[in-house]
Amino acid sequence: MFSKAFAARGQMLSIRRDTLSITTLRDFTKGMKNTGIKEETKSSVDFITIYGNAAFAKITLELPNTYFHDLMSLLKTENGWRIVWEIFSPENPGKKNELTTRCTMRVNKSK
Repeated sequence: MFSKAFAARGQMLSIRRDTLSITTLRDFTKGMKNTGIKEETKSSVDFITIYGNAAFAKITLELPNTYFHDLMSLLKTENGWRIVWEIFSPENPGKKNELTTRCTMRVNKSK
């Protein structure tokens, strides 16, 4: 069911060991294994912005020792909304690093 959210040619990008990692979303879901053990997780949709048939969303997934901040681009297809692009960044809440500083900037159009 999870893999149905992704477009066939969608991509996931992240930084691993200071190197850009690009994975197809289909390959990402193939690598996920159902162990039958339910992990303690919380997730939240922080925002969704929709413009016609395009959307952008920020999702936060909270695991016991790590938060994952996912930024997703979606397109509305004949089969519904599909994730076409995702980047993410992990954050360890107990570890002080550059990820613990957050900045949000809004740019207003001038007329």
